[in-house]
Amino acid sequence: MAARLFEITEEDSFLVVATYLGELLDGGEAPAGEQAETPGSRFATESRELYTSDRTAELLDKYVSQLDTVFASAGEDTGNLESVLDILCHLVPRTALSSPQQVLPAATKLAAALAADGGSHVQVRLQALTTLYNVLESGEARHAVLLRTLGFARATGSADVLLPVIRASAATWARDLGLDRVRERELLSAAADALEGPSSTPRESAAEVQRLLARILASYEGVAGKELAGGRPVAARVVADFLRSGEAFTFDLLGNPAVASLAAASDTAPLHFLLKTMLVGGVRDFRATLAEYPDLLPSLGIAPEAALAKMQVMALAGLAHVNPVLTFEQIQDALEIRAEEVEPLLVRAIGKKLLEARIDQLAHTVSVSKSAPRAFGDGDWKALQATLRVWQGALERAEQIAEDRKGLLQQGLTAIKA
Repeated sequence: MAARLFEITEEDSFLVVATYLGELLDGGEAPAGEQAETPGSRFATESRELYTSDRTAELLDKYVSQLDTVFASAGEDTGNLESVLDILCHLVPRTALSSPQQVLPAATKLAAALAADGGSHVQVRLQALTTLYNVLESGEARHAVLLRTLGFARATGSADVLLPVIRASAATWARDLGLDRVRERELLSAAADALEGPSSTPRESAAEVQRLLARILASYEGVAGKELAGGRPVAARVVADFLRSGEAFTFDLLGNPAVASLAAASDTAPLHFLLKTMLVGGVRDFRATLAEYPDLLPSLGIAPEAALAKMQVMALAGLAHVNPVLTFEQIQDALEIRAEEVEPLLVRAIGKKLLEARIDQLAHTVSVSKSAPRAFGDGDWKALQATLRVWQGALERAEQIAEDRKGLLQQGLTAIKA
């Protein structure tokens, strides 16, 4: 007789799992006689005794010890497997009935068991981990399960499933789970690591990774000493990712304390110097930096030709930011390129939306109407806020004028009717 689960009330579901696991231990067959004791019947009896005596944590341990058997018995039809895992997840918060302190170790143990094997039933395991997270109320327990879930997603290359959740929830994890800065950084870093794996939406995943890392760096504002030094690896990672990217040409974090601290460490100072050169220097400065640190680009896995091409586009954007009209000759000289390379470079910069410009091929000039800054720092944000405040004031005045005119019009209509 094959072991099966049936739909029953929630209260009895924990006991049905005992019977089901007992049958699996007996090879899927019921005992031959009513009095015959088997390993499975003994397991079921002991489980019922634990349940009726409210020893929920011990019952969960007993069930978790047989998870490998449950997974091994599941074929393509995972209905029974999913039912068992769902019941086990809901058993975890019940451990609080006897002792609230048991919830964290119970959740941690079940999460570890679910994530123990990344080679079988990956999606079912991931769904069970998600269910476990959702049924918990303790922020500490949810934090532990979420860390395990992210690690499992990274190991199995299945983080795509979690991308929408991470994108929607990461900003409030600290508040929702009661995390301090250190544990928030740990969680954000785990999410970023998970999303850096294989992805069916690489661009969206990469963008979310950058948002997560930027959030980590933001947590180092106003921090100093040892804690600030702890942000250096993340800062180096963000800078290296920016230098490697063929799509990123603006960097907003040059003034971040963790990024700035790169300049103070001998192993990361060259990285910071190269970043600063690309954000405020020119092509000549860039070549000089590479000559001074010849091993830097190879250590980052960046081809010198790709880095130079990126620098030329960024230098063009910087040039256009302060010169609304440029001659081809100015561009050629500043970027150290041949005459025939000027137009393709302009077209590339316009295509990357770094410039809005009109190219006059006859006059060999370009008129720039808008350009993106290479770096957008605190001063730029303050200037933008000031501009927005001016616009808001203008809108409020326009609204008041409209209201005044509406009042005058109504008065005039009233006078005409009179």
